[in-house]
Amino acid sequence: MERIVRILPYDPAWPVQARAAAEEVAALLGPGCLAVHHIGSASVPGLAAKPILDLMPVVETLSAADRCREVHGHSPERSLRRTGTSSA
Repeated sequence: MERIVRILPYDPAWPVQARAAAEEVAALLGPGCLAVHHIGSASVPGLAAKPILDLMPVVETLSAADRCREVHGHSPERSLRRTGTSSA
């Protein structure tokens, strides 16, 4: 099966969307979450990229991520993965 990868012009809405998603991840992880970084090609201003918002949470201990998995029944990176909405 052929997989099509879309590369779009940079969208200034991506960092705004990433900040909102990062807040959701931080809330799920709770006080053990030290930061959530927007990473990947969509995080580079001006760079054409796949419209995928990649986030990397930094946790005090891995038990914070484990607790999130136990409470929500899945890993937060999969549950909140979303495609950025292009305004272009």
